[in-house]
Amino acid sequence: MAGANCAAAGFAPCGHLSMVDNADMKRRLTVRELEPVARDATRGVLEESVALVRFKGDRNLTLGTLIEDDLLIFQLYIAGEKPSDAVVLTSTSVSRITGEVLSVQVHV
Repeated sequence: MAGANCAAAGFAPCGHLSMVDNADMKRRLTVRELEPVARDATRGVLEESVALVRFKGDRNLTLGTLIEDDLLIFQLYIAGEKPSDAVVLTSTSVSRITGEVLSVQVHV
């Protein structure tokens, strides 16, 4: 009887989930693991961008991180007095599953 209740609730009789997507079981890489990957990809784009040279050494230059499902988005930006005053310079998207850099965008 207990097995039937577990099955009705989405559990197998042994207590394990019966409907788990294998993708959800994959270990997601952390910000600490992926930051060097994003940093290298962003640095490569920055070296090619003449427009971003003027921001080099700016004391308000900041790296921020956004998490969206299986993506980590690293944004290089110039901080302002208020968050709405920030100027995003680059966004680098990295897969939390594979560690692959999916895109590097320059916004200035």
